[in-house]
Order: sequence, then structure tokens, then C-alpha cells
Amino acid sequence: MQKHGTCIFCGGLGLTKEHVWPDWLRNVIVSTTKRSAHIVDGMVQLSPRSIYIIDETKFGKQNRTGAITSRKLRVVCIKCNNNWMSNLQTKAKFLLVPMIKDRKWSISSEEDTKIIASWITMFTIVSEYLNPDRVTTTEAERRLFRNTVNPLSSWNIWLGYHAGRVKEGQKINHGSIRHSNLARFPLNKTYKMDYNEIGITTALCGDLLFQSHNTRLENTKLDTKLWAYSNGLVLIHPFISNIDGVIKTFNDDDFEGLHLRLAEYAKQSRPPFNEHLPKLSS
Repeated sequence: MQKHGTCIFCGGLGLTKEHVWPDWLRNVIVSTTKRSAHIVDGMVQLSPRSIYIIDETKFGKQNRTGAITSRKLRVVCIKCNNNWMSNLQTKAKFLLVPMIKDRKWSISSEEDTKIIASWITMFTIVSEYLNPDRVTTTEAERRLFRNTVNPLSSWNIWLGYHAGRVKEGQKINHGSIRHSNLARFPLNKTYKMDYNEIGITTALCGDLLFQSHNTRLENTKLDTKLWAYSNGLVLIHPFISNIDGVIKTFNDDDFEGLHLRLAEYAKQSRPPFNEHLPKLSS
């Protein structure tokens, strides 16, 4: 488990405040006084024959009014923030801005998909720490991501577009985040973060919608291509050669439904319940 006061990526000291949504977005998305939603829940299964129960649904720390770039977390060190994270932000910004502002597809190569998928991975890892008890990524995964700056093999990432409600010339919910984690543990155990097996995040950034699924489990049966095809999304990780920009535009009501459907699919796709502890963070 990550030691308090150390960088979530390298374990170093000298923490600085990192924007949950990058600061460069303030010049891309019009600032608004409207509230951007941040909803977090956990789903727990206690035995092989029990159903998943939602142990808690709550508004997260990003559920607030004002500019989406105003929220910061002290979870990364100055060295990481100013070096590889900053470099990734610079590369991703060039590709993201056309999709965020105008729904213009800007991905033209495998390298482009890798950059966007890496940016979403970085965003998701950091944003998980808005509610630390819901963190799914392990310390080893975060170290690997920091060393390679490539999307992780245990992750799946999709893109869509978003056309939410507009009020007084401003788009509502343009920085919304929905996060769920799935955990299973025996009845005689007390819940702790190490039991989190699957993390699902759906987020809106201007006109761009993205969704990620990450897991500590092996042999999951989630069909990433089928999920993309049946929901009008584009799968960008793992990369497929025939990627294109023909994707669905979702509204605000679709956002919640899309997230909950993936959570349900993830439950159905996991391997059988094991009374032994799941693979713990290293």
C-alpha cells in the first residue's frame, strides 16, 4: 500500500499539488459556475452465491461548482510532475483539443492512440485519489506506468463524444467523473483497499467522453471490441488496426447509463469467486 506523504508514482518525497483536470484546459473549456458531477460507489460481493451490493454511493470531492481545473491533489512529487507527466500533457494536448472543443477526430496512428490512452491512464490514476479508499491500481502498476509512460496491459480504454445540456451559453457537466470499484472478500474479513479488484471510470471533458476499465484479476472475459461496437464507442486500448473516428455522441442521460452498464458487464465478466484473498498490491 502507498505510504502516506509519498508520490503515488515513484514513492519519492517532495509532493506538489497536481491538477485533477490539467491547467491547460482553462484555455480550452469555458469556465462555468455550474456544478460538475463526481459520483463514487463501491460494489461488494461477500460470498460465491451472494449478489454484489452497493456498499456506498456518494458525491466525490470533484462534485463542485466553478472551473474544473481548480481542484488539485497533493499526491505526486515535483520530479514526476515536472518531467514525464508534463511531457505527456504536452503531447496529449495537441491531440485532445480538437476532440474536446469541436468533436474533430485527431487520431491518425498507433502512436496517437498510445498518447491519448496514456493520458487517460494518468488522469484516472490521479483522480482515483480523490477518494483513496476506492483506489484500484496497485503500487507496482503505478511504478510500471511511470517507467514506461504507456497504457497498462490490464487496462481497457474507449472514447466517445458528448453533447450535454447547454444553459446560458455554457455546457453543464463538462468535467463530470463517475467512478466505481468492485471488490470481493470473505465474510470474516474487514473491507480494505487491497480487496478492490476492478475499477471503472467514465468522464466528460468538454465534448469528449472517455471510459476505462482496469483490473487486478486475470482471465476476465470482458470483450472490449463488443463493448465498443454495441455502445458506439471507439476502443483505443488495447490498440486495433482498423480504428476510425465514427463514434456516437452521448447526452447527459447516456453518461450515467453507459457507466452502469459497464459496471454490470464487468461483474458478469470476472472469473469465479475465490475464497482466498485476491492478488494484493505489491
